[in-house]
Amino acid sequence: MARTLLIYGESGTYKTANGGQIADYIYETTGKLTYLASADSSWGPMADQIRRGIICPWNLKACTMPLPALMKASRGMWPQRFRDVEAGIMDEKVVMVSIDWSKVGAIIVEGLYMIAELLVNDLISKQRATGEPLSAVFTEDGVNFADTSRGTYKFVQRQTNMYVTNFSALPCRWVVFTGHEGKGRDTSGRMTMGPAVIGQAATDKVAQWFEMTLHHDSYQYTDPKTKAAKFGVRAYFERHPDADITNIFWPAKMSVEPMVKAQVYRLWSSGYVPLLLRENGEYESGVHTLLHVIEEAEGKLARELEVTA
Repeated sequence: MARTLLIYGESGTYKTANGGQIADYIYETTGKLTYLASADSSWGPMADQIRRGIICPWNLKACTMPLPALMKASRGMWPQRFRDVEAGIMDEKVVMVSIDWSKVGAIIVEGLYMIAELLVNDLISKQRATGEPLSAVFTEDGVNFADTSRGTYKFVQRQTNMYVTNFSALPCRWVVFTGHEGKGRDTSGRMTMGPAVIGQAATDKVAQWFEMTLHHDSYQYTDPKTKAAKFGVRAYFERHPDADITNIFWPAKMSVEPMVKAQVYRLWSSGYVPLLLRENGEYESGVHTLLHVIEEAEGKLARELEVTA
């Protein structure tokens, strides 16, 4: 059964790049590949892993039936052949087949919010009502037009939760999701912050769908050598307050045993992993470092339990 991880944050906080580092980690520790399903703007930060064949990409934006394709993927199926392998464009005439798990160790689903946008736009273009009639529905010169209803957002939210749940049942090591951060309102009107999805009401609930949730947060600091202002990124694994709004927290969590969490805190007592990039482009520390520490601590704990059993 897969472990699920959500990495969310504003644009430019190394979410995609850390996905590439995780793929390298999976390959180094298992010899297996990582499958990538993406609706995000670019997978450029993963280009090296794609060129080396460690990541096999699939461009969901080029898919003519994204919802059924995504649901099949969440149940362990993948396009049998791609028309353009590097661009990840599937041949629509080819059926989806069961994934060979002897070759695949992880799946990355990139762009939680962008996938939701893709599904909404697909429903609109096909004029599909989902519980409530669409608005502004008309066809002109053979092209369908429509606008959303509340039912559209509710339907896409439910489908998003469903495919996330399905992915967690797959027999791979990790399923990693990425997403943007968002602000919403709960049923009482109180401001909430968290992973962005279609419809503000779900913002504070999305983190609960995943075993682990990391918030990538940027900050400004002064370079001690040059005295110039620079920006850094932290991957928070514990909830933390917003820098500007009082009593509002960004959700993050690690669902691991207390002894494992204690080991993580011995290395990163402030509740975050600094995402440090060396001059040669390699990461000194990142999300893959956190996963390594967690899995190493879990392995040690399992061996100790075997000895005492």
